Amino acid sequence: MFQGPRCSFWRTVWWTRHTLFIMMLYALAACSVHHFLKLPWLTLPWQPVGLIGVALAFYLGFKNNSAYDRLWEARKIDIRQMLDETDLAAPADPVDGTKFLI
Repeated sequence: MFQGPRCSFWRTVWWTRHTLFIMMLYALAACSVHHFLKLPWLTLPWQPVGLIGVALAFYLGFKNNSAYDRLWEARKIDIRQMLDETDLAAPADPVDGTKFLI
């Protein structure tokens, strides 16, 4: 998991280089078969592909939004826990300089 402020394009390409290479080989094979063998059953109309793409974009958008909500909720709980721990530790550090025998 990358938790930095931003991820460059080339870093993403480097992380996914194996998958990208396999997918490019697959696409090249499919396009070559379609172009050179002229198989009519291999063609796809663009309407169903576009419709599935839009539906997938909506699904991933809502999924990402819910993941962000869970992350924000976890952050609020973590900050609340840290503040509670600070409130508990405050009496152990006296202002007048006396030391406890603990």
